[in-house]
Amino acid sequence: MSIRFNSPYESQALGARLRSARKKAGITLEKAASMLDVTHSQLSRIERGQAVTHSNTVRKFCTLLNIALPAKVGRGGTSATQLGDRVRALVSARPETALAIKAALEALEAMPSYNAPA
Repeated sequence: MSIRFNSPYESQALGARLRSARKKAGITLEKAASMLDVTHSQLSRIERGQAVTHSNTVRKFCTLLNIALPAKVGRGGTSATQLGDRVRALVSARPETALAIKAALEALEAMPSYNAPA
């Protein structure tokens, strides 16, 4: 059974988390593919955020690396964690966006109604 990602950001964020966890664990893409009985190109697509659904392969890859699947896939949540994941995925995919995000945050923080966290 597959569950569709709500947006490309969800699949990119999950892919970035999987890649980071795999590398931190010292597991090569080829070794992970062998452990999951899939091709390394399948895992590479998942890590690049090109998976549009949570397939069994995505689930098994998450289990292997102790990564939780997003709880509300397809519901478009805007929690701080989800927004952070989206920003990380965007900056990871397109590093030049970091300056635009920084400028947007500074503009929001400069608004008179902004209450900085204590």
